[in-house]
Amino acid sequence: MDPLSLVATDLVVKVLSGAAGELGKSAVAGMRSLAEMIRRRFADDPAASTALDAAVASPQDTARAEALAEAVDRHLRSEPTFQAELSELITAIGEQRPEVRFHTEIAGDVEKQVNVAEVHGDMNF
Repeated sequence: MDPLSLVATDLVVKVLSGAAGELGKSAVAGMRSLAEMIRRRFADDPAASTALDAAVASPQDTARAEALAEAVDRHLRSEPTFQAELSELITAIGEQRPEVRFHTEIAGDVEKQVNVAEVHGDMNF
């Protein structure tokens, strides 16, 4: 099975079942776009649409997720442009950076305060 099918299935089930609530807004928006694209692709395929609905209804059911992945895989093999579109959208979702916010309340004397969102490399104080 194409790994793209597995990734797409995981993302679609998470966003449509509400399990993606903790992700950044832009990532969830991308996942919704992915889900809509797959739903449109499945519009003329009742078996694939049923697999999608079943996987979303029971996101913990691995058999249903596998059935959805197989439906995505079948469409990837039969629709050459679908793979490119799906890959592009999943790449864009993966490039989303979560929104990072800090809320610091200080009571008393503080000599130094540092909030670090992301570090690449060494950091010394």
